[in-house]
Amino acid sequence: MEGTGADGEMVGSGAPPGDGGAPGRRREHNPGCRVYVSNLAWRTTWKGLKDHMRSVGEVAYADVFRDRETQRSRGCGVVEFLDEETAKRAIAEKNETELDGRQIFVREDRH
Repeated sequence: MEGTGADGEMVGSGAPPGDGGAPGRRREHNPGCRVYVSNLAWRTTWKGLKDHMRSVGEVAYADVFRDRETQRSRGCGVVEFLDEETAKRAIAEKNETELDGRQIFVREDRH
């Protein structure tokens, strides 16, 4: 289901349930297991981001942030891994790599 929730936040992503994709609501995450990715191309999807990060380890969750009104990509997102070691490896191996024609930057998520 896609649409706007009571608080104005977009719900639904089109991702199949349990597919590790962008959920419709905020979710709890494991501190230290999540990385922030910036400088994403406008066309990069959560699935493309997940696929790019999958080579360092299993991805539990990926999302590309979108403007609530326009649904246009904000050029950044998050990826959550199953453990801190994999998240650190993602920072070391995927920072300054290319995705969809743009150099991306990967750092520890601060939220």
